[in-house]
Amino acid sequence: MVELASVEKIQSPISPDCVRVEAEIRFDDRPPQTVWFDVPSDHDHWISDRGEAWTVLLLPVGITVGEDVRVDLPTDPQLLKGLGGIHKIWSSWYDWVDPVAIHARHAPRGPFGDETVTFFSLGVDSFYSLVECARESRTPQRPINAVMVWGFDIPLSCPEDFARMAERAREALGAMGGRFLPVATNLRELPGYQSHWGMMSHGAALASIGHLLSGAAAEVIIPATHDVGGLVPWGSHPLADPLFSSSSMLIRHHGAVASRVEKTEALCAVPEALALIRVCALSRRAHNCSSCKKCLRTMATIDLFGSRDLAKSFDWSEYSLTRVGKVYLENASDIAFAREIEEAATARGRKDIARAMERSIKRSRRLRPVDWSVSKIMSVPFVWRYGDLLRRVLVDQGGHAGAR
Repeated sequence: MVELASVEKIQSPISPDCVRVEAEIRFDDRPPQTVWFDVPSDHDHWISDRGEAWTVLLLPVGITVGEDVRVDLPTDPQLLKGLGGIHKIWSSWYDWVDPVAIHARHAPRGPFGDETVTFFSLGVDSFYSLVECARESRTPQRPINAVMVWGFDIPLSCPEDFARMAERAREALGAMGGRFLPVATNLRELPGYQSHWGMMSHGAALASIGHLLSGAAAEVIIPATHDVGGLVPWGSHPLADPLFSSSSMLIRHHGAVASRVEKTEALCAVPEALALIRVCALSRRAHNCSSCKKCLRTMATIDLFGSRDLAKSFDWSEYSLTRVGKVYLENASDIAFAREIEEAATARGRKDIARAMERSIKRSRRLRPVDWSVSKIMSVPFVWRYGDLLRRVLVDQGGHAGAR
């Protein structure tokens, strides 16, 4: 059994202006772990003392370790039904997802909040959702609360980088309207968040933070990764995310009607967004490395729309379509994004960009058996270091550090 053993609220030991919500998680066959969230003290009244956040959080953990989940706190029945639906979706996607029961104390929700929260990472998806939701807002006198999470993209070991990210976020929010709400957490240390982040868990991570803040939040926006025409099994998905809703808090999967290319095109018309955008998957720091697969495909898209001069957060000095054509695409999600760019480039007469994307796709398909073999090598004790060397060779063949 994966069990929520205790929850307490204390002063954050790393942020004097924050309160920490700390929980002990117990397992049947492994040592207990502590998971915590730091929330600004002036938002203390937002923090829910119910079980919704923990039930959502523990579902991927229970699936990963193969144990049922127990949360002895009042939990909304609608959410529990939704979690059953999410489990069915994940089971249909992945053959390693086995049945897991959720044991929680059913109780209807109390008073409803009235705040809107969106998650904000300075990336294309979150910038697009922030801009669009601000336009859609029926109550412009109540700004959207933009939550930036320290401990997801930026490691907890890099406080200076998160501080720089927070400064940029405040700048963007000041220009577009919105209130900044930083949250820190060690959630990614838990089973299921270490191993299945991309494919299963990150939507649950965001939803759990939304429920933690449900003392005031009535609507939580999760920016979409893929558009409805390019859906693949993924941790945040338009079928799954809304099922994290409760009877008093709506989870919205936002932006799936627009492709990543269309979102980037929209942001090219918002100079303050394009100047601050950060998409890097490799550096795990505040800056874009301008050489990993996410940086290069974003740069190629910005190039497509003629906005390189506005995208000052990228280093364009070594950018070339030759490098773009050598990017290694390791999964269906990567290929879907490359296809989007290829199709948009063809439609706009940029055959050079379209050819670069096609070269990247073909090269990746040739190298995938090699990558699979390297992954097997890396799972062998004492041999993993040689697999890492082989993987570095694979990346170097791409002509860009950090293709993975």
